Amino acid sequence: MQSPLQSPEPSGQSAPPRARVEEARIVELEAAVRAGLSSRPRRHAMSDVPYADWTETLQLVNRFADQLRAAEERIAELERACEELNERAQREIADMTERLENAEIHARDAGERRRDAEEWLRRIHDTIHKRFGAEMMVSIARDANRRPPP
Repeated sequence: MQSPLQSPEPSGQSAPPRARVEEARIVELEAAVRAGLSSRPRRHAMSDVPYADWTETLQLVNRFADQLRAAEERIAELERACEELNERAQREIADMTERLENAEIHARDAGERRRDAEEWLRRIHDTIHKRFGAEMMVSIARDANRRPPP
């Protein structure tokens, strides 16, 4: 069975020279990796590791655990602060919504009062002109005739 690296091109021809060089490099790398794996020293049993190495490792683990705890505490503080901020914002939004609704009601009421006042002013104006309009014009004309010319 042929490996995928040695298979001929789909057209049935063999791979071009450049591809053959790359295949050779891959084969060389595979051999080097296999040789490197076999030449690695074996790990020692736990009893062979000096005590100082374990203490350094434990100190490192403890330091990282302390940093992790501190980070978790800081996260918890930030989450509490975020929740408090969110609750305060929700209260302020509710308060602002209520104030806006009250302002809209007052604006509607003020608009109705303005329309009522305008209607009453129009009625008073019309009544004055209907009842006193002709009499006032005659009175104004008389007063104008009585004044001496300037």
